[in-house]
Amino acid sequence: MRLEMADGRVIDVTDIETVNSEIDRLDKKNDHLILGDDSYIQIAFLGHDLFETEYRDASGYFQARNQDLDLSLIKKFFDGFLNGADDWKSLTSWELIEANDEKSGSGSSSSNYSSTGRSSGNFKDDLVEGLKRDAVNWGKRKLKRFLKF
Repeated sequence: MRLEMADGRVIDVTDIETVNSEIDRLDKKNDHLILGDDSYIQIAFLGHDLFETEYRDASGYFQARNQDLDLSLIKKFFDGFLNGADDWKSLTSWELIEANDEKSGSGSSSSNYSSTGRSSGNFKDDLVEGLKRDAVNWGKRKLKRFLKF
């Protein structure tokens, strides 16, 4: 399976130790990595022990609801994904960002979830869009807290 790092390195991996080593190296310079091909799981370092974790598979594009997940739990996500298991998905709650609509061949969203509606199919572009969305949501939460006072 392909592992792509923020610095542009791409390696084929067959063992979780290589993936875990790269996850441990995430920092401001090396801020994200992506494991997979058409289906993938990705992580982005947001700073201060916060990580954005997302995955895409045949059912859609999902984002972990919590950004303060422990790295040991995130490593379990990657281990399960690498080994083709699905049980890792139940280890946290996920928000559907974009559903796969098999009939039309384009992404659509469920009315219960938000959607960017702009999935490019490109790992990096999807990650950047997700981070932009998170920054806007974070700003809205901060503004709401400020306005309560």
